[in-house]
Amino acid sequence: MRTETFISTSVDETYKIAGDLIKSLENKKTNIFINGELGAGKTHFVKGIFNALGFEKSPTSPTYDLVINYEINNLKVNHLDLYRIETLNLEDEIWINQILEEEALNIIEWGNKFNFDNLEKAKIEITIINLGENERKIEIHYN
Repeated sequence: MRTETFISTSVDETYKIAGDLIKSLENKKTNIFINGELGAGKTHFVKGIFNALGFEKSPTSPTYDLVINYEINNLKVNHLDLYRIETLNLEDEIWINQILEEEALNIIEWGNKFNFDNLEKAKIEITIINLGENERKIEIHYN
């Protein structure tokens, strides 16, 4: 496992870190888990990924829908937000695992709430830590 650590002092820097990450991936059909407390900057990181992919609008938060699907320049993107789920029943676990194994870029907010270690598909885990008013520590773990 390789880890990179960045300090962001603005939303624009967070966008750039996210954009640089997605641009650096040869195979964008991967799982990106984004974790952090409420207000840490997960949504800004997601927006940075979408912006770098060429998505011209702001992505809609899937907090109430659980997953929203996009097509961006011939790349299927599934954006999941697991914040509101307290426990996964077997049906939900199977459904989510099927999504995460698709030939798509899967961006999962609050993915650390559940164990997804059984996935065969590659994953990147991002932890965003609020260090103060505008400062964030962003750790990117490549598995």
